[in-house]
Amino acid sequence: MKDLPDNPSLDHLRQQAKNLLAGLRDIDPAATLTTAQARLAEQYGFPTWAALKTEVIRMRGRAEAAEASLAHAIAASYGLGDVVGQMRTVARADDMGRRWSLVTDRGRWAVRTMDTWWPIVDAETDVALQQAAAAAGVLLPAPVRSRAGRIVETIGGHRWRVYQGLRSGPPLLAPARSSVTRAVGGVLATIHGLRLPVDRVSPWPGTRLATRPAGPPRSARRWPP
Repeated sequence: MKDLPDNPSLDHLRQQAKNLLAGLRDIDPAATLTTAQARLAEQYGFPTWAALKTEVIRMRGRAEAAEASLAHAIAASYGLGDVVGQMRTVARADDMGRRWSLVTDRGRWAVRTMDTWWPIVDAETDVALQQAAAAAGVLLPAPVRSRAGRIVETIGGHRWRVYQGLRSGPPLLAPARSSVTRAVGGVLATIHGLRLPVDRVSPWPGTRLATRPAGPPRSARRWPP
């Protein structure tokens, strides 16, 4: 089941329904927008489209705000400029941490905690892949280094990472239209075509995380060897 972002948008919700309709019509040309809206509500865990819209309206403006001192400390550490608004949450915490949005006089920045991040590779290797993908034409938020040259910094008792803000549309839902899946396949092919050297296989696809205690999979704890 999908989760709504912390500050959901009705415009994004309507666009998601239209995108979902395009995917449904690849399977059933007779599918209607009403059908797509009902499927969208179901994927978010609501019985009806009306109930989903009501929840989106209720949640508007309810994202959590960080202490101003924390926002200023992050901006100063990463050289982002002067903070011009509250740093607010974007979504619930995931398997890496929690995402935030920070606005300064130099633009919008995607900021996230890395408190629950269990890296398979170090941050520098991760950044090298992102930079190589960007050079090959893959559109993605550029990672930002701190003034000290580090990717991850500890600030206010948390580990943080910063990316340049990249505006995007609403997230995709299944079934996606064929043109989108072809585009996604092209991106994956580009990334695999980079052929960056690796010395291990990720343990995550072969680990049943639901049956493990809190923390990284045991196989991950043995790495690097």
